[in-house]
Amino acid sequence: MRRAKGLRVSDVSLGVGPEAQVGDLVTVDFECRLSRGEVLFSSEKHGASQIRVGARDVAVGIEQGVIGMRAGGVREVRVPPQLAHIERQSMPDLPETAVLFYTLRVQNVLGSGDVEK
Repeated sequence: MRRAKGLRVSDVSLGVGPEAQVGDLVTVDFECRLSRGEVLFSSEKHGASQIRVGARDVAVGIEQGVIGMRAGGVREVRVPPQLAHIERQSMPDLPETAVLFYTLRVQNVLGSGDVEK
């Protein structure tokens, strides 16, 4: 899966174990903020998310941000306005020009062969 144009990713901590790839089930803690620091949503309130990488059922910043991450890894992801459509669906007041900043922390990565689909 190619990373979406305009998405910026920066590793804070690399973690250990296998890298998350398309088809893997990844458990991730996250926080999404606006540029001025206001937290829009986080796993602190909603709990960690399990995502199937490549299923496109979560925000582009989360899904594409976890590709290549390992358990214990932390990554910062900058999502430009043109890639924030899923967030806008759930938050209609989100400005069209909003840049979103995710902090992702991977708890574990299960390869597609390790879990039922």
